[in-house]
Amino acid sequence: MTQVGVLAIGALVWPALVRACWPARAPRTAIAVWHLVTAGVAAAVVGLFPPALCAVLVLLLWGYGHRARGRRRHLRLLRLVARRSADGSLVVDHPGRLVYCLPGRAGGVVISAGALAALSAAELSAVLAHERAHLRERHDLALLPFAALGRLAPGAHAAVATLVEMCADDQAVRRHGRRAVRAALRRIAGGIPPQMGLAAASTGIPARLRRLDLPPRVLPVWVRALLLMSAVLYAFAPVASTYYGL
Repeated sequence: MTQVGVLAIGALVWPALVRACWPARAPRTAIAVWHLVTAGVAAAVVGLFPPALCAVLVLLLWGYGHRARGRRRHLRLLRLVARRSADGSLVVDHPGRLVYCLPGRAGGVVISAGALAALSAAELSAVLAHERAHLRERHDLALLPFAALGRLAPGAHAAVATLVEMCADDQAVRRHGRRAVRAALRRIAGGIPPQMGLAAASTGIPARLRRLDLPPRVLPVWVRALLLMSAVLYAFAPVASTYYGL
């Protein structure tokens, strides 16, 4: 498979992934497929134009550094205006309904006074479980390549961001049930977190609520395995084409 062929397939797969319905049934698998397909496209571009490797690395490092610096600045400001709750969250005296997390070693969960007033105890626990899933599983790193690509990857960032939120929803559902997660999302929907944060109710709300309203529908294991295997083969095709003449 030539590098041009890999890029042509990628040009078809990328928009198909944005429109596909199956990722909601297997968000973790879908995130892995997104990364593998993106890696395959990047490898094909580098195969055609080797200096592009430097551009890709610079783009990723710049994106990570930019977000890390933004988080540190935001945390410094929060320490001036926020108070620490009993569970370790940072509480900001603001009437808006906003809950988000700042990933990283010094990060944590931030919640507004308005959200605390609006949420019941069960709903608050569900939202905190959602945000802590982001922190524990470092979902910010899963989003990093697509955030760095920006306009070069139309639709990809939004699609992967929704999948990341679905993964965190699943973690919260396992601990606190679908009803609490669904109710919490409805109560705090529309809050806009800072750019460097991940918020439970700012991304893909309609799709996530539809998913929580319906009975769980998990993609069969063999289908997930087939999707992952296909994505792995696609990701390594440019390398095989370059070094083995395939």
